[in-house]
Amino acid sequence: MARINAVVNGLRAEGVYAVNYGVGPNEHMEVLQDQLPSNALIVDIYGGACAGTLYEMGTPDYKTEKGDKKVFTIFYPTSVSITGLNWLPRAYDDNFSPAGFKGLANPDQYLSKNGYNYIETGDVQYMTKSVYQEALL
Repeated sequence: MARINAVVNGLRAEGVYAVNYGVGPNEHMEVLQDQLPSNALIVDIYGGACAGTLYEMGTPDYKTEKGDKKVFTIFYPTSVSITGLNWLPRAYDDNFSPAGFKGLANPDQYLSKNGYNYIETGDVQYMTKSVYQEALL
């Protein structure tokens, strides 16, 4: 929570309205169901790269729920970097993806093809700067 609050406080210092919606396994969907402005930028910070979650972001249901809002993803340093990765296997604890889902090929390209930007970093100042720049796009 301290890391998220540091990013929120950094954005507020730049004059950006920012809210910490919390931490949880399905929070990336919960925030979409809230009454947010259509021009909202939703920032998901993940402590791991989950093939099922990334796959979900490209589905029609997720995109319908997202609407016109933008989603920017931050991967806090994990054991697997998705940049240049050929295959991200299904996570051992993925109990929400379709039964036949085995993983995601080229997850970085998948996000890009579906209109999402992301960064991989543990630097809170870089997170804040990146979110700020994404908000300007």
